[in-house]
Amino acid sequence: MVRAFLVMVASVAVAGCSTGERVAAAQSQVARFHSLLNAERYGEIYDQSSSELKAAGSKEKFVTFLTAVHRKLGAAGEASQQGFNVNFTPGVSHVALSYKTRFARGEAAETFVFSSNGGATKLVSYNINSEALIVG
Repeated sequence: MVRAFLVMVASVAVAGCSTGERVAAAQSQVARFHSLLNAERYGEIYDQSSSELKAAGSKEKFVTFLTAVHRKLGAAGEASQQGFNVNFTPGVSHVALSYKTRFARGEAAETFVFSSNGGATKLVSYNINSEALIVG
């Protein structure tokens, strides 16, 4: 009984470290995303994304979308993480991060989902909501 308990505690501890590392890797990718967005390197964001994102739409549509976001909102500035969720499945995990981001011409709520297979952390989806996108 004690042995089973120790195995369970060790498993939780390993998962906890793994969760923290994966969230940190995703946070780093958000900063990279904003840097590439500000530099208008939208194609590079797409090229480095996951196969799931690429299967959802063409590079042309993705670049057109990010071009419109950048044109209407301007440069991404201060980004404050609002929450996160980590989903582990065999062979891959998904990390969802929500941010409140101040852009040059308004604020936005952003949601990023990244996949990680223990190696690279890649963008799976990006969602942005901002009144400035509609009105501006």
